[in-house]
Amino acid sequence: MARHWVIRSFIIFPYTLLTHFTGIIGYGHIGSQLSVLAEAMGMSVIYYDVVNLMAMGTARQVPTLEELLRRADFVSCHVPELPETRNMIGQQQLEQMKDGSYLINASRGSVVDIPALIHAMRSGKIAGAALDVYPNEPTGNGDYFNDDLNAWSSDLRSLKNVILTPHIGGSTEEAQRAIGIEVAQALVRYVNEGTTLGAVNLPEVNLRSLTMDEPNCARVRYSFNTLALGLLLIIYLQVIFIHRNVPGVLRKGNNAQTQEDVHPVDICSERNT
Repeated sequence: MARHWVIRSFIIFPYTLLTHFTGIIGYGHIGSQLSVLAEAMGMSVIYYDVVNLMAMGTARQVPTLEELLRRADFVSCHVPELPETRNMIGQQQLEQMKDGSYLINASRGSVVDIPALIHAMRSGKIAGAALDVYPNEPTGNGDYFNDDLNAWSSDLRSLKNVILTPHIGGSTEEAQRAIGIEVAQALVRYVNEGTTLGAVNLPEVNLRSLTMDEPNCARVRYSFNTLALGLLLIIYLQVIFIHRNVPGVLRKGNNAQTQEDVHPVDICSERNT
């Protein structure tokens, strides 16, 4: 074989990208970056989002998911995991896609109905798929991606027209370095400013920075006597108190401060619903 000039037998994807449409579902940070990359390869880009967003380059927003599925040759999902996005791509949506189109899911495992996708690929409706996320994922390395984890695992792995990756979108050296910096910066912002933007297990709060001379700010005065030196030391702190908005919760907080001899100088309240 090495002595022969053979072309057709080695072509896995014999299509030019210039005449094809990429459809992006969810035009946030990742979706919009994909839009730029797809355009750089000469593809036409359309996208669908629940809110009106400014397009990057020559991409165009379509009003409905159905229109995107009907027009796109490649559909890529980049939406968060919400009740509204569960099985967002199911049997009905797969039937709306173009014959011979491709599906990519690098968002969340619950977004795509995997059994419906398996059926669509076996029937030839969907030419192929690439999946990086799954409803249930192994917690460690090893032969854990089996039917005990997901009932359809064997059926999915037996397909010849699917690419499966183990949720490795953030596993490059550059991504790991960037994640470490981002997490450290988030912790510093929380400690210094009480900012919780980007948190997944807390309400998002963004308090502006305060100076010691500024009125109407959330300050706590903590004082104690050092009897040996006869000095009075006053320390000012900015405190964020996260709680459920239920009757009596502020009273409990005030009681706790009193027991610790903490005396609020001024308090401002910020509600996050």
